[in-house]
Amino acid sequence: MAQYTIKVREGHYDVIDPSDNVVDSFDTEIEALEEIRRCHAEDVVWDSAKGLIAASIQTLAEMHDLDHDTARRMIRDATEVVG
Repeated sequence: MAQYTIKVREGHYDVIDPSDNVVDSFDTEIEALEEIRRCHAEDVVWDSAKGLIAASIQTLAEMHDLDHDTARRMIRDATEVVG
């Protein structure tokens, strides 16, 4: 799981992501901790989405004897017209 941290700056609590970017700034430590929990939950969803896309690319490539880049491009393009 990604490590988020809190840095206190000028009376505010900054939530810092694993790349050392400020996610957001809060008035209380409790709000900052709640944001970290939200970020962790979002990371789980993001990891799931990436796994589904990877499986879709592999499946499409195998089903239609495509190279990885072609299958990836087709999946990417299809996401723009579906939903």
